[in-house]
Amino acid sequence: MIGKSWIREQGMQDALLCSALRDRNMDDVPQWQRDFPERDAFMKHWDSLEPMRDGPVNPERRDVTDLDAMNAEIKKLAQELGAAELIEEVEDDVEIALSETKIRFAFGDAVLTSKLIDGTFPDYDRVIPFGNDKTLEVKRNEFVKAVDLVSTISTEKSRAIKLSLEDGNLVLTATSPEAGSAREELDVDYNDGPLEIGFNSKYLLDITQQIEGDDAKFVLSDGASPTLVQDMGDTSALYVLMPMRV
Repeated sequence: MIGKSWIREQGMQDALLCSALRDRNMDDVPQWQRDFPERDAFMKHWDSLEPMRDGPVNPERRDVTDLDAMNAEIKKLAQELGAAELIEEVEDDVEIALSETKIRFAFGDAVLTSKLIDGTFPDYDRVIPFGNDKTLEVKRNEFVKAVDLVSTISTEKSRAIKLSLEDGNLVLTATSPEAGSAREELDVDYNDGPLEIGFNSKYLLDITQQIEGDDAKFVLSDGASPTLVQDMGDTSALYVLMPMRV
C-alpha cells in the first residue's frame, strides 16, 4: 500500500512513484490515502483569511472644507513615507486613498501603498543639540575634496579623521599604521577658541555631499558633543553628526 505523508503527496500523482511502479509492473497495486482533518480545517481557515491577510485599503470619504490644510496633511504623510520626491515628479493627478492603517497613491500606471505609523512619531528634537555655540563655515567643494583626500589614509575599519580648528584655519588629519598620515589645511570662517574633534569620514562625506549650496555651516560645542551641519543656502535641512575618538 502507498500512503500520503505530511511532506510529500504520494500516489499516482507522484511522477517518481509512477515511474517506479511501471518499472515493476505494479500499476494495479491498490492505494490508500490518510486524511488529516486538523490540517484540512486549518488550510480552509487560512484560505478564508487571504483577502484580509495583507490589510486592505478601504478609503473613507471625507468632506474637505480647507484645501490648503488637506494638501499640507497629504504632503506631510508623503514625506514621512518617503514618497514626496516621487509624487513631485508626477505631472498627472494623484489619487489618494486613506484608511486607519494604510495609505495608497495612484498615478498613471503606478500604485504605491504603505502602512501608516502605528504610535507616536519619535521626538527627534531630543537628539538635536540646540546649545552649541561655536560656528564653522566652509566652502563645500573644498571641504569635500579635503575630506576625501585625507580619508584615503584612514583605516578601513574606523575611517576616522580629525578636525583641528583655530582662528580662521582648519586642519584635517588622518593616520594609519599601514599607510602613514595625511594632512590638508583650509582657510575657513571660524572665530572661536581652539577645538579638536573627530568624525567618521564616510558620514562626513555623506552629509556634505547632500548639501547643494556653495557653503556649509558646522555648529559645534566641544570634541565629545554632537555637531549640527547645515546648508547655508537652505536652512530647512538640518543634519546631526556624532563625533568619535581619534
